[in-house]
Amino acid sequence: MRDNWNCQVTGGSGVLLRPYMRSLVEKYHSWMEDEWLRECTASEQLTMDEELAMQAEWRDDAQKATFIVFDRASADPRTLPGAAAAEKPAAGDVAWSEGMVGDVNLFLLDDDEGATEGSDAFPECRTAEVMVMTAEPGLRRSGVATEAVALMLRFGAERLGVRRFVAKISQSNTASLRLFTERLGFEVYREVEAFEETHLRLQVTDVARPLSRAVEAAAEGGAGPGAGPSGGAAEAPCKPAEAEPSAWEGRVMARTGGWEVAPFENPEPFE
Repeated sequence: MRDNWNCQVTGGSGVLLRPYMRSLVEKYHSWMEDEWLRECTASEQLTMDEELAMQAEWRDDAQKATFIVFDRASADPRTLPGAAAAEKPAAGDVAWSEGMVGDVNLFLLDDDEGATEGSDAFPECRTAEVMVMTAEPGLRRSGVATEAVALMLRFGAERLGVRRFVAKISQSNTASLRLFTERLGFEVYREVEAFEETHLRLQVTDVARPLSRAVEAAAEGGAGPGAGPSGGAAEAPCKPAEAEPSAWEGRVMARTGGWEVAPFENPEPFE
């Protein structure tokens, strides 16, 4: 989506989130040749041409924010924040793919997925589904996925006006279930036995900037680039009724020290 095409997200850890550029498709395609990864992500095997078409589709989709996760320690220094503009590799240079370890995605939802039935504790508000993949075997269970999701959650809350996050995870994927529940404080709200999935949610209760660009635009009476999923103004921020510290404040915010959305001079302009 346009909202993340010219920015990169950094935090206090060694993780960097950067847009999914065409320069990265070859490496991504090599990951998805792995049958185990495809099973874990419910993905189909694609040809290289189909992978390129998928990258363009994700880039243009106003409902989907995709970042590639990088390990800063193994990324090409010329591509990192703070590097001199004159040293940046050209579009298509394989240097951009160095340090790639996985991806993290947000899908903006139009419905009330994750709302609490029969309760006003979670009022209707903007919702997004979050997904993460650590493709490099050597960095699985290293904390990279946790940090990437935490950064993405703050991006969704502060830049896109999301106030409820949901995740849908295979019941057999115990590592991902622990990541979302034990490390980030998601709670189970539904077991879908037909698909062998566990559905989880996390409600936003506080953000560093309470008004996202979408909400600011709504307050001014316009839609703007961060408008709600249907094209109208986004909903105002919403909070559960309880006042005690939440999983959002105690786990997500605590894991994103030094969080920053930095400008990114994308070598592949958004067409």
